[in-house]
Amino acid sequence: MPKKERKGGEIPWKAVALSAAGGLLLYLLWQPLWALLIHRETVGPGMAPVFTAMSAGVSLLAAVLILGRRCRSRRLALGCGSAGLFLAVLLLLSLGYNRASGFPILLPGTASAVFGGGILAAMMGGGGKRTAHPAGRRRR
Repeated sequence: MPKKERKGGEIPWKAVALSAAGGLLLYLLWQPLWALLIHRETVGPGMAPVFTAMSAGVSLLAAVLILGRRCRSRRLALGCGSAGLFLAVLLLLSLGYNRASGFPILLPGTASAVFGGGILAAMMGGGGKRTAHPAGRRRR
């Protein structure tokens, strides 16, 4: 009888792309809030890099937890792949605009926050649904 091939070794590319896109959308939704807080001088302008990194990490964490919940295996690949794609798009967007030229300076802090969010989501995500097997007697 031939053995069935397991699909545990495949990286869930569809979930990676979906989580990265969802994280970017959440990140873009956070930015007006941080801009409003800085404009109203609720917080100082020196906190902008902290807000940028924090919003990127939290956005990716939420996106991987919500959009990657169907992925039962390879959670670390899902989190790190989403983080890499997320950062690549942010870097390309920042290089496309001259006014956002400060982002490459913020990249190390943002990268650590994003990869931290992806790894944390991978650890929190668990292994998905588990079904209970009825207890039965073993045959010898």
